[in-house]
Amino acid sequence: MKTGFKKQFKGKCCVCGKIGHKGGDCWTLESNKDKRPAINHGRENAEKKYNFTGTCHDCHKKGHREVECRTKLNDNANNVEEEHALMTSYCTHKENMEMWIGDTGVTCHMKSSTEGMYELEKCDNIKIDMANGSTSSVTYIGKYKGNVLCADGKIKKIMMKDVKVVPGLVKNLFSISTVMRNDWDLLTETRSNVKILKIKKGDIEYKFDRKVSKNANGGYLMGMQIRPTKNQEIKKRKMKKRHKN
Repeated sequence: MKTGFKKQFKGKCCVCGKIGHKGGDCWTLESNKDKRPAINHGRENAEKKYNFTGTCHDCHKKGHREVECRTKLNDNANNVEEEHALMTSYCTHKENMEMWIGDTGVTCHMKSSTEGMYELEKCDNIKIDMANGSTSSVTYIGKYKGNVLCADGKIKKIMMKDVKVVPGLVKNLFSISTVMRNDWDLLTETRSNVKILKIKKGDIEYKFDRKVSKNANGGYLMGMQIRPTKNQEIKKRKMKKRHKN
């Protein structure tokens, strides 16, 4: 017998990292802005019925509750702006930079464009399962080359194989499980109460030391910032090698 109740999704959203909804239904996406709850809905009608005469637990002033406290709301807004400014300085202000999230769950490296890629092979009718239960099309597979900009200012070269291009992908995903199968070690360290992921093989080490977004556990999804090598530079290097040979 059908009850009419819809079973709630219990997995993790691949967009914001929170549990309880799929990536395609995430409120943070612009396409789902109409689904966002109206927080202030019904507040005006409630205020007409009665006036709160108690004391706010945040600013200790009378006449409003803590959830309505303007002082607390302003403080929260400032914290959001500081976090956004931190992320913007990492992601947007750095020209041609890409953020790669270190993910232990994905089975291959994935990015949304062919920037920095070479030796591309076109793919037809290849689908890949996403964390939100949906499927996406893979258009190309190839190698990727770029320079990692570390948090301490150092720059390291990096090259990835078998990178899949998935148009529309919200965030580039670095498959930690893939490199671990190739004898890389996964390590962690804590810096300023933030857990940082590290992969190491011999003397080569890369760190996912950039805050990307908060996850469902209260921590952060950590990323590695890479400036992809321009496709024209890759072509020039190939031409030089051919002339030498």
